[in-house]
Amino acid sequence: MRNIYSIIVDTKPESLPLLLTADLETFNLEDFKYNYVNMTAFRLVDSDNPLVRHTLRDIERFQPIGNNILNKSNVIQAGPALMYDAVYALSRGLHSLQQNSPFLLRFPNNASCDSEISWTDGSSLFNYIDSLMIR
Repeated sequence: MRNIYSIIVDTKPESLPLLLTADLETFNLEDFKYNYVNMTAFRLVDSDNPLVRHTLRDIERFQPIGNNILNKSNVIQAGPALMYDAVYALSRGLHSLQQNSPFLLRFPNNASCDSEISWTDGSSLFNYIDSLMIR
């Protein structure tokens, strides 16, 4: 293992924020390809997975005209992908909570972000969400 602790980026200052985003894969990196650049990036979404491709097609179908979340190479941006995962995890957690404790969600107390009164079953919901395995 090489202990490299510094990074040197020789680029225009306006290009630097683009290189440091989670959406690096959505940019055209052709200029870096033939200039001996050693660049490593991590993909948040496995766009080769058939389930992911199917889900992305469904999401794209319901987008208003002009508000595409996929770029031309069908790569989703990190923000919408993380939002989808968050809503999916919440729905799976609520489903698990209802399956295992059906009386809890039939007559829930009103939950409010403005009130300091916490939902009595919030920790149970958190535990169900925390135990999820999403692939």
